[in-house]
Amino acid sequence: VPLSWKVVVHGNAKQTQPAVVYDRISNNRPYSTHGVAIDKNPESQNFGNIYYTEASSGNLNATWDWMEKYTRPCVWQYSPQLTYQGHFYKDKENNVDVANFITTSQVEPHRIRISDDNRIFVSSYNETATTAVWEYKGGNNFNKVITRESTYGKVVGMDVFGSGNNLKILLCYISDSNKKLTFREYVLGSAGSIASGTDKGTYTDETLVVSGTRVGVAYDDNGESFWFAIDRSTGYSSRVIHMKKS
Repeated sequence: VPLSWKVVVHGNAKQTQPAVVYDRISNNRPYSTHGVAIDKNPESQNFGNIYYTEASSGNLNATWDWMEKYTRPCVWQYSPQLTYQGHFYKDKENNVDVANFITTSQVEPHRIRISDDNRIFVSSYNETATTAVWEYKGGNNFNKVITRESTYGKVVGMDVFGSGNNLKILLCYISDSNKKLTFREYVLGSAGSIASGTDKGTYTDETLVVSGTRVGVAYDDNGESFWFAIDRSTGYSSRVIHMKKS
């Protein structure tokens, strides 16, 4: 029997979304945010939700009314419509009571990423911390998943790639002693934690300003290469560099 078919597409006018959170959300404006991530998995119950890190202490300046909503560094969560969904402190680490993220200039939480299977990771910028990366496990519990390899300095950039047993995390360290960026990859998979990674390249530049440097890192080529952007240098503008993994 001959069959026929057709595809009908119904279009809707594009809705204008607010450009920045604080234009539409009252009593909450980022003060010291260093990372933002979006849940892009359509099968996730949090699909489209926006997460960002806030590294300042809420009582930094009592005259700012938006700080009344929280008192410590945390992770904020909003719906795609920018409706407040919650904010998360680190009161527990691996289900054990601990102190929250630090409130000094070392910055915690720093970067944030969401894997393809909806695992949420945040990194530390603390040059004395033993933890480089935590995974958010619900409530105010963050599990330590990557130990900071102090030989390479402090973590200034992070990205994730893959899911399940193939989940990888790329960290960028910076050393105060030799102005060098070191990229380390951790094949975390479904493991609870990992203590050491493998070298994926280094970048040395005498013009680097080590203090305060932030590095944006992004996987490319299906996880086979990566980009990074440096935001500070002496006598040179910021730069964006593509590196093949070694």
